[in-house]
Formats: sequence, structure tokens, C-alpha cells
Amino acid sequence: EKKLPGQWLVFSDSMKMGKLSTMENTCVHTGYLLLCCTELKWHSNEIWMDWWQGTLPQINCNKVFTIRGHLHAGLKAVLEGRDLSLFPMSTRDEILEFLNVDQMNLQRLTPTESQPSPLAKVHRYTWESVEEQE
Repeated sequence: EKKLPGQWLVFSDSMKMGKLSTMENTCVHTGYLLLCCTELKWHSNEIWMDWWQGTLPQINCNKVFTIRGHLHAGLKAVLEGRDLSLFPMSTRDEILEFLNVDQMNLQRLTPTESQPSPLAKVHRYTWESVEEQE
């Protein structure tokens, strides 16, 4: 069985059953964390994702920001059009190529302890409310 590089266990939901709570977790590749976190800040080899910080020396941040922009635009088109086929195939291919990188390992990942440099590049997803109009 092939092991994905840089696997992370991500918590997504919790259900209460009597006195017990069960959590739903999913194992994801580091690339998904970079593409899908709400806010990503990057300076040199240091990254800040939502409430975490670490180092990732082997990845080009400009490429990550470009793919995040294309992913956001594609998801927006899908949600507004209510049609999954509106997601661009070129963006899908770009994401698959990015996720196929063998060496993508976050290092020294810890809860955020410091603020990023003022020179850090920032990409933040902001979603507008989509309400059905009658």
C-alpha cells in the first residue's frame, strides 16, 4: 500500500450519542491543507495556515496561491450555477499535478505562536452568502 507523503488527520464533525461524542476524521495530503485552509500566509519558508504555523521549504508559494485562486473561482462558479460540470477541467488538472508532488512535508507544525512577517504573502477565502432568490 502506497503511503501518501505528509498525511494529516483532519477533524471535520462531531456527533453526540448519549454521553459519548464521536468525531469524524479524514486523512488528507499536505497539499489539501494548503489549498483548502481558510487563510494562508507565506514568507520565505515559513507558513501560517488558519491557526497553525510551520515550515515548507520545497514548495513554490506563488504556485500555491495561483492554484488557490483558480480553485476558489471554480467552486464559486459551481455553487452559483448549481452545476458541478462548471468546474474547469484545467483547474482540476492543475490541482492533480500539484498534489502529485512527492516531497511536500510540513515541518515543525505547531499552533500559531508568532505573527507572520509584514512581508508575508496572504491568500484568504471569503465566501459571499448565496441565497436563493424567488
